[in-house]
Amino acid sequence: MPTLVLVGPPNVGKSTIFNTLTRSRAALVADLAGVTRDPVVGQIQLDRHLLTLVDTGGFVHKGDEVGLLVNQRILAVLEEADLVLLVVEKAALPSEDVQQLVTRVRRLDKPLLLLLNKSDQSRASDPTAWYRLHPHLLELSAVHRRGMDTLRERIVAFMEKNPELATPPPTASQCEQDGQSPRLVIAGRPNVGKSTLVNYLLGENRLITSDQAGTTRDVIALPLEYAGKRFTLLDTPGVRRWGRIHEMLEKFSLLKSLEALRQCDVAILLIDGRAGLLEQDLRLLTRFSELAPATVIGVNKIDALDVETKTTLTRQLDRRAPALSHYPLVHISALQGKGVAPLLQRAFSAAEAAAGRLATSVLMRTLEHAMAKQPPPMSGRFRPRLKFIHQVTPRRRLTIRISGNQASKLHPSYVAYLSNTLIKRFKLAGVNIDLQFVDSENPYTG
Repeated sequence: MPTLVLVGPPNVGKSTIFNTLTRSRAALVADLAGVTRDPVVGQIQLDRHLLTLVDTGGFVHKGDEVGLLVNQRILAVLEEADLVLLVVEKAALPSEDVQQLVTRVRRLDKPLLLLLNKSDQSRASDPTAWYRLHPHLLELSAVHRRGMDTLRERIVAFMEKNPELATPPPTASQCEQDGQSPRLVIAGRPNVGKSTLVNYLLGENRLITSDQAGTTRDVIALPLEYAGKRFTLLDTPGVRRWGRIHEMLEKFSLLKSLEALRQCDVAILLIDGRAGLLEQDLRLLTRFSELAPATVIGVNKIDALDVETKTTLTRQLDRRAPALSHYPLVHISALQGKGVAPLLQRAFSAAEAAAGRLATSVLMRTLEHAMAKQPPPMSGRFRPRLKFIHQVTPRRRLTIRISGNQASKLHPSYVAYLSNTLIKRFKLAGVNIDLQFVDSENPYTG
């Protein structure tokens, strides 16, 4: 598809324009410089034209290590652009960063449209200096949606003048296949190698990687085909304890990561094998069990581990989180690509199992066998009696409802026993099961 790229200095409103055009909240927006770092990709439909829109980080000609990495990603995306949307603040004067961007675009011989954002502000100045820099410009206010319709008309006019860029609209089967592609989330503590793993899967340095913790700030969604399977890959910012987060921007990033877990089909928890299984990893596992339909654990950086350390990690999981010990654990090296194929295979298997259909007859036999082997413990003077079990559909997570006399008063240990029985009987390794207990109505009430 034709590609439109938003570029410009930091904090000029690129992400706001991106969210407005894509009608989404994919890009993180805050009144701070340097919020966006990795390119964020979305799709827009204008008339009969389907286009790819890319939001990039703020271009700073002279910056720190992360800033230079952001610049490299911007320049790489510019080479793939069919139309460049240079966003600046109308009240400002053309800076060295903007002049560098214009020079780069002209060297690449790319069409350029200059967007003077924040034109509604009272301190907005005369745009004469911007006319001298580039004659094709448009004044707008992304926050108040002023000029956005004109921007859409300009993009459509550009597409009409360049019919060679037009692509046929997707067929119904392609749309259905894209809508059904599983969403795979990669999450974990900061600096455990999530972006490195994504870059390996993509075969290029698509995301910024650094030894500095917190490099990734946004949830990056990337369509990918690997081993003949199509899916959407989501890289998330590193998750720390909420009590240790003081910056509002990092809190927004955490909330977006949790939302990605709610919407995914399977989640991969990446942990640093050199640090071992930490308390924050266990907290994340608990959160995964509450939000994600399925979970797989990836132990990264195995190139620095010995055999004894690998065995110790498995034992730690069995001892410290016995209720989550059914999660598949795969040792990988994201930098070298070792173990990545088995990790994805386990993830796909868990996603398919979580979306499967369990026959009611088999569930009933499994429940009867479980109660015959281990009856429910007494609840007061009565023993709960479970009568019926069935799967509740449609649900994103595997939900099983059990009804009976005083079913809601089952002891938590017996609930865990039933969950483990179902996982073993139906081979649901990595699947998070929601068990619902409903009390049968007493016909003699009153």
